[in-house]
Amino acid sequence: VTGASVAGGAGAGMGGAPMMGMLPPLEEASARKKRLDGVAKMLKDVEKGAEERLKLRKLADRGRDMIFNPNTKVISLIPKSSPESSLKTTPGVLLEESTATPSEKRKYEESDTDMKQQIAQAKKRERGLRERIDRQEAENKRRLEKEREERERRERAVETPQDALHRIYEPIFKSLWDMEFSVLQDMNPFRIVINEKTSLDMGIPDYCKIIEKPMNLAYIQKKVNDKSYETLQEFVEDVDLIVTNCLKFNDHPENPYNIAAKELRKRFKKLIKPVVQSLTKGQS
Repeated sequence: VTGASVAGGAGAGMGGAPMMGMLPPLEEASARKKRLDGVAKMLKDVEKGAEERLKLRKLADRGRDMIFNPNTKVISLIPKSSPESSLKTTPGVLLEESTATPSEKRKYEESDTDMKQQIAQAKKRERGLRERIDRQEAENKRRLEKEREERERRERAVETPQDALHRIYEPIFKSLWDMEFSVLQDMNPFRIVINEKTSLDMGIPDYCKIIEKPMNLAYIQKKVNDKSYETLQEFVEDVDLIVTNCLKFNDHPENPYNIAAKELRKRFKKLIKPVVQSLTKGQS
């Protein structure tokens, strides 16, 4: 059996501000989509409102003509099939059968043209807004990446040898800490601290007589957190001592703790091998 403690982490987040004369900072994709959908809906409402206002204006003009010219004949809302006998009509708009002058036709055509131009301009504004948002988002990504690289560069510039060494062995330690062993019901016994007091509580009073220098992942964790390892070899020796102690106290090869210790050693060698090779290559 061997040693234990706990570890934790932290995180951070970012946010944005509404657009008032300038574009917003980088947003979540879902928030940006929701805002663009809102813009599209607003433009559709503007288009629909323009169509309705044009229809009402034309109806008002026709109604005024009917009031001041009672003799005016009015045709159906549906245009006649013969192009010679009727004018093209917009659904919902009343046209006189024989009194529509070329100037009136031109007026209606100009109104339709104006409405189409307004719709085209609205769509153009929407495209422009989307393009500006995309450009701003790309600029924000580049800026954040540049800031991250600069921050890492400054950190490396003031990094001590112990800080550099800590970056190497800390991820290896975390992997050892997170290991679970199926032979022990997915438990990691190497986190458990065993000393003279705890050995009595665990029913193994002779542990400290057999094991001269107890070692466990909890002891190693404190050294990792304090950055007290001065060489990678010191870290390797402490991990190897956990395995050696466990095999010595649980010497039977079929003992579950014996099997778990051998598995720990196997995994540790796999983790440390590329690190050692990299350091050796750098020195050659």
